[in-house]
Amino acid sequence: MPMYRFRCADCGDVQDVFRKLSQFDEIPMHCDDEMKRVITAPYVMPDIAAYQAIAVDKATGKPPVINSRRQHREFLKRNGYIELGNEKPKSQMSMLDSPREELARVTKQVLSR
Repeated sequence: MPMYRFRCADCGDVQDVFRKLSQFDEIPMHCDDEMKRVITAPYVMPDIAAYQAIAVDKATGKPPVINSRRQHREFLKRNGYIELGNEKPKSQMSMLDSPREELARVTKQVLSR
């Protein structure tokens, strides 16, 4: 999702705002007026710094030095490891009777407040 920078023409306040491409024309308000878009360079996330893995590579029996995100992902996959906190969430749709019934239940819950 792109990030856009806006500046208030009256007070100079600067805001970085995440917007979908479909929301490109939505300009935030500040000091009772629309802010002005500021053209900035895109942010490029650098690769990870090299590190010594704690886990052992099953092929070599030693913890490798990891030099990139790609190498990190390949190391995990090759050894069948799962990074703590990065597990894929399990779908909750199987626990629901149907999306329509779930929507009806949540709607009743909200309206009863």
